[in-house]
Amino acid sequence: MASSFFQPRRGYRFSSDSIALAEFIRISRHETLLDLGTGVGVVPILTYHRSPFRYAVGVELQPELADLARKNVNMYGMENQIHVLDRNIVELVPSDFSAFPLDPPPLQFDVICANPPFWAIRQGRINPNPQKALARHEVGLGLAQLVHAFQRFLATDGRIYLMHSAERETEILETLAVSGFQIVQKRYCLFHKNRKRLLLECDLATRADPKLEG
Repeated sequence: MASSFFQPRRGYRFSSDSIALAEFIRISRHETLLDLGTGVGVVPILTYHRSPFRYAVGVELQPELADLARKNVNMYGMENQIHVLDRNIVELVPSDFSAFPLDPPPLQFDVICANPPFWAIRQGRINPNPQKALARHEVGLGLAQLVHAFQRFLATDGRIYLMHSAERETEILETLAVSGFQIVQKRYCLFHKNRKRLLLECDLATRADPKLEG
């Protein structure tokens, strides 16, 4: 199934990172999912195939990729489960979700996932292809902005799942901690050409300890 997706012939193309993230996510039938930077919709589609959820919204900045994500969702007959929104994550507000027949429109989500650009602007050469540049470098979305979106849209008892470069682990963990997140699970993946990736599951450090409830 992982190879059966519409995607650009040139420019952004999803990788094994998306597949690994989808396999890492824990979600149940009654929970909702927000995928920040959904690309062509691979993560929510693969996640639902493995573990069905109530519904998902994928947010994508680039219209061409968002259109392909909708095409993929339709191809797999998931129009009622997965909705794609053309928006800049930095400018995303709860009222944007009212565009979909979700009753009621969500203000927050049980699970948020992201496979964001790995490289800061100062790192390496920015690809001349606009799609690849936005996918690989923090041209349109920085780490701090992504974590702020986590804060705004995650339910109090929710979880985030993040795929990122292991080279930036210290920065990532510090940014999450300062923003009130704690690590639940951490995993490393080693892909082609020794690309070491970091997978994180986090929740809010302020959430109630279930052992103390009642």
